[in-house]
Amino acid sequence: MFTRSASVVVVLSAAVALICAAVARAADASPSWKGPFFFVLLTDPQLGMFAADKDFVRESALMEKAVDHVNRLKPAFVVFCGDHTNKVADPAQIGEFKRLVAKIDKSIPVYLVAGNHDVGNAPTAKDLDLYRREFGRDWYSFDYGGCHFVVLNSVIIHKGEKVADQAAAQMAWLAEDLRQAASRKPKHVIVFQHHTLFVSRIDEPASYHSIPPDARKTLIDLYAASGVSAVFAGHLHYCAAPRFDRFIVFAAGPVGKPLGKDPSGLTIVAVRENKVEYRYFGLENVPARAE
Repeated sequence: MFTRSASVVVVLSAAVALICAAVARAADASPSWKGPFFFVLLTDPQLGMFAADKDFVRESALMEKAVDHVNRLKPAFVVFCGDHTNKVADPAQIGEFKRLVAKIDKSIPVYLVAGNHDVGNAPTAKDLDLYRREFGRDWYSFDYGGCHFVVLNSVIIHKGEKVADQAAAQMAWLAEDLRQAASRKPKHVIVFQHHTLFVSRIDEPASYHSIPPDARKTLIDLYAASGVSAVFAGHLHYCAAPRFDRFIVFAAGPVGKPLGKDPSGLTIVAVRENKVEYRYFGLENVPARAE
């Protein structure tokens, strides 16, 4: 069922405390490996994109399908990898996203990652404060089943000139978090960020689509030295899995509007003792169970 693997995984995930009490649930922080598990990665529901912010009818219908699949599959947890809404700070879009996320079974923890449509392409301190009030922290980490997961705000890595102090603080936090995680010897470390490290090749030039070259090198070196085995992202609205021999790099297709050949869908990630595997499914072709 799954097509890519790695031996260690790091995840950065975003807290959901402010979505609603039903969504703010703690993951299993046990330091010991308890056996294989899987989680579901959803990205770019981007409510409002189809109709240029006139409504979010089509996105809501797709999210309903995704939530139904999550509740049937019962993953260990769910990660939304950014762009929850299409228009920054739009109350109606934010409210609808929260309403839909609240339909996820209360036993399934939900983690959010900040996207550029959530905080703006070049965020200000005010933009970040608003995101944190509505959705929770924009960089943090959590543990589950003997594994460590990290959630990053890649937007302030991509274009953080207006919040340079916060961008620097996040990088310092990241290095220390990975250092502390390594001392606990997690079975896997997995990272979540909205922008992918690169779309097709490690030396590709700066663009809207991926992390800029200098920051990309810094992150790749840090991830490799810290034993990270997978970095999951979104942003592209199509799937991109460039060949890379240090760890998995995968940008998932969208729950919302596709911008490529991949349909609206979700990714199932299986975490096994010696590898991490993933597979993207269109919402009309999600299996009855994850195996």
